[in-house]
Amino acid sequence: MSIGEQVFVGDGAVIHGPAVIGDRSALFPYALVGQVAQFANHHKYEARVEIGSGTILREFVAVNKPVTAAATKVGAGCYLMARTQVDHDCVIESFVKTATGVTLGGSVHIEEHAYLGMNAVVHQGLRIGRACMIGMNGAVTAHVPPFTTLVDRRITRVNAIGLARIGATEADIARIDAYYRAGEMCDADDPWIRAIRDFRARVAPAATARVALTS
Repeated sequence: MSIGEQVFVGDGAVIHGPAVIGDRSALFPYALVGQVAQFANHHKYEARVEIGSGTILREFVAVNKPVTAAATKVGAGCYLMARTQVDHDCVIESFVKTATGVTLGGSVHIEEHAYLGMNAVVHQGLRIGRACMIGMNGAVTAHVPPFTTLVDRRITRVNAIGLARIGATEADIARIDAYYRAGEMCDADDPWIRAIRDFRARVAPAATARVALTS
């Protein structure tokens, strides 16, 4: 067990090692870190959970041990609201936020700065791209490419607010929107467009969410 400096552990919170808890993290009351995976006949008590520095786990958040990977990981600066469920082998990159009641199936990968709305559910093995927004009560059944907003299993627009927060200009956002509407008409050397193409290359040939831009 490795617990960093200035870590807050609330009443009733439980940590099962092996685990790494980064500096300035907080486990609110009844948060549960390191319970075995919710996977029948695949209980690995010696497997590890890693929580990055400055990450907040609110009440009744559960982060379970891995089954196949070296660790289930939650990156630095994340904020997981009450009753978020992170199951086996998930990887959550830095600065991800989940609203109350989010459920991640096993082996889900969420890239940095994504936001998942209240009660969103992500099917196991899927990847959520950088700075995505998943609408509340959303059922995610396909990979979601970067910088998009998913509502009712469709990409309805680019996530302009999220993009602005990570430094995209209005011109950048317009190019991303144009790419999702017209594909190959955009500059392949644009770093924002390259990030989308790299994401699609990583998940190919698996299905990605349907693009149906509405504005």
